[in-house]
Amino acid sequence: SPGDTNPTEKVLALTEIYNLLGVRQLAETEMSYFAEKALTSLAKITVAEEKKEALRNFAESLLIREH
Repeated sequence: SPGDTNPTEKVLALTEIYNLLGVRQLAETEMSYFAEKALTSLAKITVAEEKKEALRNFAESLLIREH
């Protein structure tokens, strides 16, 4: 019965489904799109570049994280 499945098996089964559907690739595509949009908007703001640097670095760090 569905209640008998242990949590590890559920996670593995769901991960397999996500992999078959290409969820990671779809999410990465969306992430890249919105990151580019955000960085383009940041570039348009009329503030000294050094004041934008921390925000730009933070945004880039979000893009390279794994989880």
